[in-house]
Amino acid sequence: MVVRSPAGQALLVGALTLLVLARVAAADAGGEGWLAKPPGRFREDLRLPGAAAGVSVFGSTVQGDGEAVWFATESGLFRLDARGAWTRFGKTEGLPSEVTRSVAIDPSGRAWCGTSRGPAYLEGGAFRRVMGADGQALDADVWTQCHDGARTWVGTDVGLFEVSGGRVARQFTIKNSPLGENWISGVAADGKGNVWVGIWLGGVARFDGTKWTVWRDPDGKPDVDEKPDDGLLSDAVTSVAIDAAGGVFVGTSAGVSHFDGWHWKDSYLGPVQYVEPAREGRTLLVGTPDGLIILEGGLTRRYHLRAEDFPAGSVSGWGGGSGRTQGRLPSAEVFTAAAAPDRIFVGTRRGIAVLEPPP
Repeated sequence: MVVRSPAGQALLVGALTLLVLARVAAADAGGEGWLAKPPGRFREDLRLPGAAAGVSVFGSTVQGDGEAVWFATESGLFRLDARGAWTRFGKTEGLPSEVTRSVAIDPSGRAWCGTSRGPAYLEGGAFRRVMGADGQALDADVWTQCHDGARTWVGTDVGLFEVSGGRVARQFTIKNSPLGENWISGVAADGKGNVWVGIWLGGVARFDGTKWTVWRDPDGKPDVDEKPDDGLLSDAVTSVAIDAAGGVFVGTSAGVSHFDGWHWKDSYLGPVQYVEPAREGRTLLVGTPDGLIILEGGLTRRYHLRAEDFPAGSVSGWGGGSGRTQGRLPSAEVFTAAAAPDRIFVGTRRGIAVLEPPP
């Protein structure tokens, strides 16, 4: 039995246990993956203009093939273009709030931002608010969002919203769906007409447009896993991601669970705040309260920070190499990560670091 401390402040009792994936996103046969290279180095000189030092970075995404990188922070939304020029967006540019937690790019190239006062999308150089069914701007605390063709799914503390044409088409809550709880912490579309929904303290659900299917933790204990591979690790879900093979990865307070279409498997044990596919779904980035983890082709690499356990900037993993990086993460608590073609941008509680290959 593995025991973990309460969600949100969770620390493992003893060392974190890494389980090698039998089927993580396969390594690119036509090129090298991240873990085929040495650990690399962290650049620590990236600063958000106009923001206080050490601002928390909650969400990020890469636009196009490295055309720009977006960062959702506690102090506004930031865009870094390929030339290294910054643009900051706040209330003046139409954001409902400068406390931003998520950012995503829709198929037309528009940026969508989730804020503590609702979602908004960029149009004509300014952000426009999403309108509710009552004709008023949607005012809710947004935690996650994703795009599925012309539809946008927005996860909030008051339920899940389907948005089309800048307006709410449907809202799902505990009153009209089997969500269990209204706090939606993760959402991802699988390209097959299904949206996967992570629910804080409510497990994970799949919606095919008509029917819901819900999975819950069999033991019902957010901090204790009583049996390996018996189902979802915890109902305290923090994020959802889908890899190139269609596998669903669910980040929870107790670790990452992987669903292959038939069975749930434990992929990683330890508190997880974020999972995100990279390299077109062939790599999985995992943010934890104690560093960044990269899963790829059955290999694992973990970038540590806590000096009492490991030397600052050290690296370890099963098959992913060991050593020490140049530079370090600004904080052990990783909220988000986004992979550009030649680097990984890591958002933490105290700012951004850029993981680059060795020179």
